[in-house]
Amino acid sequence: MVVVRSRSLLHVGLARAALGLLAFWPVAHAAEPDRLLEKADRLAWLKNWPEAGPLYAQAELLYEDEGDVRNALYAKIGRLRSQVGSMSYLEASDYLGGLLESPVVRGDPELRLHCLTAKAEFDITSRPPPESRPLWEEVRELAGQLGDESWEARASGELGIISFLEGDSASALTLVGEALKSAMATGDIGSQIRYLGLIGRALAQFGRHDTALEYFKRAILLAESTPGAGYPYIAIIGRGEALMALSKLSEARKVFESALEKASASRALGYEVELLTHLGTLHAANGNRQLGIEYLEKASNSAVEGQLDRLTARAMLELAKLYRESGDVEKAEVYAAIGAQARLAIGEVYTHAADLAVQADLKTAEGDFDEADALYARATDIVDGMLVNVPTLDARSSLVAAKSDIYVKHFTLAIEKLEDLQKAFHIVEQARGRSAADGLRARPFELTGEPGERSPADAKIARLQMDLRRSEDPSQRAALLDQIFEVEQELKLEGVAVMSGGVPVELHELQRVLGEDELVLEYVLSEPVSFCLMIDRDDVGVVRLNGRRQIEEKVEQYLSAVRSMKVNRSLAGDVFRDLLAPVNSRLAEKSKLIVVPDGKLHWLPFGSLVRPDGEYLVQSHVITAAPSGTVLHLLRTSQRDGETTLPLLAVGNVQYGSDRIAQTRGLYDVEGERFGALPSTLKEVSEAATIAGAKSVLLVGGRATEASFKAQPLSSFRVLHLALHGVASTQYPERAALVFGPDTASVEDGLLQAREIGRLRLSADLVILSACNTGIGRLEGQEGVANLVRAFLFAGARSVVASQWAADDVATSALMKRFYTRLAEGLDRGSALRRAKLDLIETHGSEIAPYYWAGFTLVGEGSDPTEFTQ
Repeated sequence: MVVVRSRSLLHVGLARAALGLLAFWPVAHAAEPDRLLEKADRLAWLKNWPEAGPLYAQAELLYEDEGDVRNALYAKIGRLRSQVGSMSYLEASDYLGGLLESPVVRGDPELRLHCLTAKAEFDITSRPPPESRPLWEEVRELAGQLGDESWEARASGELGIISFLEGDSASALTLVGEALKSAMATGDIGSQIRYLGLIGRALAQFGRHDTALEYFKRAILLAESTPGAGYPYIAIIGRGEALMALSKLSEARKVFESALEKASASRALGYEVELLTHLGTLHAANGNRQLGIEYLEKASNSAVEGQLDRLTARAMLELAKLYRESGDVEKAEVYAAIGAQARLAIGEVYTHAADLAVQADLKTAEGDFDEADALYARATDIVDGMLVNVPTLDARSSLVAAKSDIYVKHFTLAIEKLEDLQKAFHIVEQARGRSAADGLRARPFELTGEPGERSPADAKIARLQMDLRRSEDPSQRAALLDQIFEVEQELKLEGVAVMSGGVPVELHELQRVLGEDELVLEYVLSEPVSFCLMIDRDDVGVVRLNGRRQIEEKVEQYLSAVRSMKVNRSLAGDVFRDLLAPVNSRLAEKSKLIVVPDGKLHWLPFGSLVRPDGEYLVQSHVITAAPSGTVLHLLRTSQRDGETTLPLLAVGNVQYGSDRIAQTRGLYDVEGERFGALPSTLKEVSEAATIAGAKSVLLVGGRATEASFKAQPLSSFRVLHLALHGVASTQYPERAALVFGPDTASVEDGLLQAREIGRLRLSADLVILSACNTGIGRLEGQEGVANLVRAFLFAGARSVVASQWAADDVATSALMKRFYTRLAEGLDRGSALRRAKLDLIETHGSEIAPYYWAGFTLVGEGSDPTEFTQ
């Protein structure tokens, strides 16, 4: 039996009264109900519920007057769906659930599909994901039986959204990606707008805000160019979120305020609450905490009244943060408890970790450190569980980056309150260099197919990038860039085999592989205090440093001076005092430093810092870097994938011709940039080959192409030396590339990009990236930095030498000759690079700018020698 609710908007009689208010709409009896219903369905398919609703209401009354029970019910279901913001989500869901049990709906497959989709759309907003899944599975099955490919694809997409909320991003990527492809193939504009917006918001949750903005832009443009399309709330709110994350608060506020006006006018309650919450958070971030609280309290009240648990949780927990920051711990605890209860009611995994961290913050403020520790541990366990289902290493990096704050706060608690250095080390190592560690553990078992094998999407990108390298027309380049972006997303949606993770190295295990003369300095930057863990073979300690902002501002000033080819010993001394003076007593005991950096310290050449005695640090210490203690341990204890029988593969003297490539719009720019010749690289690689031995292989001039490089037995070389142009990107790190010469006879585009490098099979002791900016990339919180160095470590290299700025051609050639000379003398790799730098300083005098000698850093395992057999 169907139970008719008494709520006004569920009642047919009051639907008539509601229609009487729509004076601007044509008189109901003047139109045929079938035509009204057809138009309403078309608008609903485009998610334009404000315009579809009155048409459904008119059709409902006309069908009722004609005694057409079936179509009146169909129209009523559409009307209810359109009035979602004016009623309780749960009440509407219960009513539709009752309809699904009625004989008329059970016996009519098309009507049942219509009712199922309406209830499923209510439930995905208001109920726990597991409760929504059976509905969408039935929608997919029934749509398949009816031959309705569009609803079948939409159901798959919605199941992908549920998978994401449950923490299964691998399934989500596949399902939503396939739904978007299907929508594009069938011309389903409404689904394209929805899934472009949702993929964008998922990317934003993973910290990929720049890429997300591209998706939002496409969704919004599609909605604006499609007559009858609904207001693209998902994409517009997502755009505001991304702008806010990128610290563009003024732009974000305008986006939110405009959307809020629209949502209020159309009574879109869920979006209205979401926008109020964002504006509250934004005003607080902009320094107006009281206004933020006002917005959030309004959002909380509306969410509770509408029984919107997901939005209640978000608003309440944001309120808890603000009250905690204002010192009102009692109120903060109340709101946090309500928010946590609401979050548990909906059963979402993705946001649960952050909610637990908020509760942990409150327990820390109350002095209940053991409970705070337990809450943080639960939060990091949830993140670890989510990482298992993340389909790619890059996506894992982004997720760790997005959740970094949890690890940093837990680390700080372990240091400051629990005074447990072993626990603190374990916490930070759970996140630090996580994707690199997982990639190393996976080798060689997860690699499938032939080396260098590529997908159809890879081939498309190669063709487009070849066209881009030849084009000098800005409009044509802009079109090619858009196409490249689209195919890159297609490539991501293809996914790869999920790789199992592993536990971080224990402190005593790391200490066991350290030499007597080695000291690990692992930095954790935070506010208001930063930390440096000091780890050697026998002991571990910690020192407190200035806050992250103060440290990074000074580092930026110093890097600006260095990159300007200036000698600024005073500033170099200031940075030394900030980062190394507190550990100076330990420095005197050790000759080799292994730096595990954080934040902008990834770009800092530690060897160029000036000690109190006026000497550079490189003059007293060997300095190398590692993504994490875990990665260092794996590199030192893992076996090679294969035997290296050839000493050196070197590439140089590339013939670039008139190629143009872009470097400011993500990786590329519509204007392009010409690559100049690198004449010193011929001498550089030739001298390296002479030192390395007769079995060395040189690819120079016309042979310095990507195809020739990939055709070599790469896993057999002990050293790879690539002296060519490099392109880095902090926005799209997967596009970072080494630029080979053009090759019209090959299908390769001449850009050896990070995603391709990671699929190579290497066993090299050493990869030398004698190119500009190869150490630069996107900072990803506690995960580290996404750059070409990491890609080569994924591929199997034990160590990588890369540059932190635009390398000087002549100075680099001189440095590399000295590096190889010292390697041939039997020095370990870290010591050989140090001696090469000292040789330049001694040759040119101590006033030679660090720009010419300090830019190359060795990342990975540098403590053993690389032997060249003649």
